[in-house]
Amino acid sequence: LALTGCRATPTTADVNQQVTINATATGATSVRVDFGDGTTASALPATHTYATPGAYTVTITATGAGGTTETCRLTVNVGDQFCTRITDLN
Repeated sequence: LALTGCRATPTTADVNQQVTINATATGATSVRVDFGDGTTASALPATHTYATPGAYTVTITATGAGGTTETCRLTVNVGDQFCTRITDLN
Protein backbone atom coordinates (compact mmCIF):
# COMPACT_ATOMS: atom_id res chain seq x y z
CA LEU A 1 0.00 0.00 0.00
CA ALA A 2 1.32 3.44 -0.94
CA LEU A 3 -0.25 6.89 -0.79
CA THR A 4 1.74 9.46 -2.78
CA GLY A 5 1.34 12.79 -4.51
CA CYS A 6 -1.17 14.20 -2.05
CA ARG A 7 -2.26 17.64 -3.19
CA ALA A 8 -5.00 20.24 -3.02
CA THR A 9 -5.73 22.52 -5.94
CA PRO A 10 -5.82 25.35 -5.06
CA THR A 11 -4.34 25.37 -1.53
CA THR A 12 -5.76 28.85 -0.92
CA ALA A 13 -9.36 29.36 -2.01
CA ASP A 14 -12.25 31.74 -1.67
CA VAL A 15 -15.45 30.78 0.13
CA ASN A 16 -17.58 28.70 -2.29
CA GLN A 17 -14.63 28.12 -4.65
CA GLN A 18 -14.17 24.49 -5.69
CA VAL A 19 -11.09 22.72 -4.31
CA THR A 20 -9.87 19.44 -5.78
CA ILE A 21 -8.11 16.89 -3.57
CA ASN A 22 -6.06 14.21 -5.27
CA ALA A 23 -3.41 11.55 -4.62
CA THR A 24 -2.26 8.22 -5.96
CA ALA A 25 -3.33 5.29 -3.77
CA THR A 26 -1.52 2.21 -5.04
CA GLY A 27 -2.85 -1.09 -3.71
CA ALA A 28 -5.75 0.55 -1.87
CA THR A 29 -9.05 -1.24 -1.46
CA SER A 30 -10.72 1.99 -0.26
CA VAL A 31 -9.99 5.68 0.10
CA ARG A 32 -11.52 8.25 2.43
CA VAL A 33 -11.12 12.01 2.20
CA ASP A 34 -12.02 14.05 5.28
CA PHE A 35 -12.30 17.71 4.23
CA GLY A 36 -11.89 18.97 7.81
CA ASP A 37 -15.33 20.58 7.99
CA GLY A 38 -17.44 17.53 8.77
CA THR A 39 -17.81 16.29 5.19
CA THR A 40 -16.12 13.32 3.54
CA ALA A 41 -15.71 11.62 0.18
CA SER A 42 -14.86 8.04 -0.75
CA ALA A 43 -13.04 8.48 -4.05
CA LEU A 44 -10.17 10.42 -5.62
CA PRO A 45 -10.09 12.96 -7.07
CA ALA A 46 -12.56 14.58 -4.68
CA THR A 47 -13.98 18.07 -5.06
CA HIS A 48 -15.36 20.28 -2.32
CA THR A 49 -16.41 23.86 -1.63
CA TYR A 50 -16.03 25.44 1.79
CA ALA A 51 -18.80 27.70 3.08
CA THR A 52 -16.84 29.37 5.89
CA PRO A 53 -13.39 31.01 5.95
CA GLY A 54 -10.68 29.21 7.92
CA ALA A 55 -7.74 26.83 7.76
CA TYR A 56 -8.92 23.27 7.13
CA THR A 57 -6.87 20.10 7.59
CA VAL A 58 -7.74 17.64 4.83
CA THR A 59 -6.95 14.01 5.66
CA ILE A 60 -6.66 11.36 2.96
CA THR A 61 -6.67 7.78 4.24
CA ALA A 62 -6.05 4.79 1.99
CA THR A 63 -6.85 1.32 3.31
CA GLY A 64 -5.28 -1.79 1.83
CA ALA A 65 -5.74 -5.53 2.15
CA GLY A 66 -5.66 -6.69 5.75
CA GLY A 67 -6.67 -3.26 7.04
CA THR A 68 -3.30 -1.54 6.65
CA THR A 69 -3.59 2.23 6.22
CA GLU A 70 -1.59 5.13 4.84
CA THR A 71 -2.52 8.73 5.64
CA CYS A 72 -1.52 12.16 4.43
CA ARG A 73 -2.68 15.58 5.59
CA LEU A 74 -2.97 18.85 3.69
CA THR A 75 -3.98 22.35 4.74
CA VAL A 76 -6.49 24.32 2.69
CA ASN A 77 -6.82 27.99 3.59
CA VAL A 78 -10.21 29.48 2.80
CA GLY A 79 -10.82 33.21 2.87
CA ASP A 80 -13.45 35.67 1.80
CA GLN A 81 -11.80 37.39 -1.15
CA PHE A 82 -14.63 39.94 -1.42
CA CYS A 83 -14.01 41.17 2.13
CA THR A 84 -10.26 41.23 1.53
CA ARG A 85 -10.73 43.43 -1.54
CA ILE A 86 -13.01 45.84 0.35
CA THR A 87 -10.43 46.10 3.16
CA ASP A 88 -7.68 46.78 0.62
CA LEU A 89 -9.72 49.65 -0.81
CA ASN A 90 -10.10 51.37 2.59
